[in-house]
This record gives sequence, C-alpha cells and structure tokens, in this order.
Amino acid sequence: MQIARPGDWYRLAGEVETAVDRAAATARGTLAQTLGLRGRVDEADALFQTAIDTLERTLGADHGHRLATISNWSVLRLNAGDLRGAESLLREIVAVGERVHGAHHPAFAGYLQNLATVLMRLNRPAEARAAYERAAGIYRTTLDMNNHRRALPLVSLSGLHLAEGRPAAGDGRGGGALTGG
Repeated sequence: MQIARPGDWYRLAGEVETAVDRAAATARGTLAQTLGLRGRVDEADALFQTAIDTLERTLGADHGHRLATISNWSVLRLNAGDLRGAESLLREIVAVGERVHGAHHPAFAGYLQNLATVLMRLNRPAEARAAYERAAGIYRTTLDMNNHRRALPLVSLSGLHLAEGRPAAGDGRGGGALTGG
C-alpha cells in the first residue's frame, strides 16, 4: 500500500473542488434557464453570470461548456426582448468559437447562424446575410450533403430574399436560394 504524501492531498482536494464548482455551475445554468422560462429574468441573469464566471475559473474561457452556457443566456436575453444583450453574448461566442474551433468548423457556423438570427431581429439584414452566407459556406464544405444543418442558413437566406422581394434570388452559382449546392 502506498502512503499519500501531503502534496497529493492538496492536489486531490483541488480536483474535488474543481469538480464540485463545475457541477454547481451546471446546476446554476439549468436553474437560470428554468427561472428565465418563468419570467424571473433578473434572477436568471445573476445565476448565468455566476455560472459563467465559475466555468471560466475552473475550465477556462475557451471551454465548450462555458460557450454553451453563454449561448443559453443569449436565448434568455433574446426571449426577454434584450436583443442588444443577446447580440453581445453571441459576438463573444463567435469570437471565442472561431479561436477554439477554427473558422471552418460546423460548431462555429452554428454560432454565426445564431448571431445572424439576432441581427435580423435588430433589422440589420446586411450583417445577417453575411453571417448566414458564411455559415452556409462552412456547412457546405464540412457536412455531408444529407445533413439537415446545411439547410438552416439557406432557409433563413431564402426568407431574407423574400423579405427583400427577391424570391428567386440565388447565390451567384446559377441556383435558387435553397439549392445549397
């Protein structure tokens, strides 16, 4: 039997503390979502902020779990009518996501697509179009032809074209907005 040295106990205690903090942050994020659904937005905001701070401290600013929690917070801000707050959170996710995943990763495309949705609600169609088109391009080059996510930004672009009175607008390659090819 090996006897643990004092340094081992400190290391183990730190690992346990990190695991407990991570679990508490996850629970706070889940509770924040529930409170948000019940209209208790101020309480939800405080819990989301605490969860994100804890995740940054324990996992790092670039960890996917932290990004997912920020994404959930952006949905709360969007549903609460705080489009600028949602945009700010999504811009952070896009910046970190590009650094972490790279500019040609499907997860990054999803972040762009979410940002584009908020930009449309903010009546900034040119910015939204650029984000949708970038997401569509990433999906086109990284996902199988039959993957449903390929269609998501194309459907949004089609809606944008319809809103502009251009129902048959294409992507410059001879096809309509929903060709995807």
